Amino acid sequence: IERLTGTPITAQPLPKGLTFHPDPNETAATERCTWRGRVMRGQVHDENAYALGGAAGHAGLFGTIDGVLAAAQTILQGNDQEIRTKQSPTRTLGWEAKHAGWSGGVLCSDQTIGHTGFNGTGLWIDFHRGIAWSLLTNRVHPTRHRDTGIIQLRRQIGDLIAGAAA
Repeated sequence: IERLTGTPITAQPLPKGLTFHPDPNETAATERCTWRGRVMRGQVHDENAYALGGAAGHAGLFGTIDGVLAAAQTILQGNDQEIRTKQSPTRTLGWEAKHAGWSGGVLCSDQTIGHTGFNGTGLWIDFHRGIAWSLLTNRVHPTRHRDTGIIQLRRQIGDLIAGAAA
């Protein structure tokens, strides 16, 4: 994106509710970072994205639930078949496709894509049902070194939402 636009990723225009530069006072704390010497708040948690200047294609985007779901609605209303076309049995372009054992649960349609974040976040879009859902959770506070049950939670929420929309 940076090469194509000539603009750093953190300076790219974003829709309302999405940002690379959140107000730390309005942002949930993540993990206590041992090499930065503090609890992370309002900065990208991912060490690689941080080293690249605060964002990368896989990390550094912050959003409100309204902003995330508005972006999902734009995707649902769009006619971009590429985002839905499987590149492998488990992947589309930039997204995970529904497959056995995936994070979105078993009740969503086969036309569902999803994307999860290391911190516990996730977004799923079911094109067949015309719905999207997101979890803006925080599984790494105060540390990533524990089992939080996030995988089971993601699947349970997906099944509740897809089941209710069926």
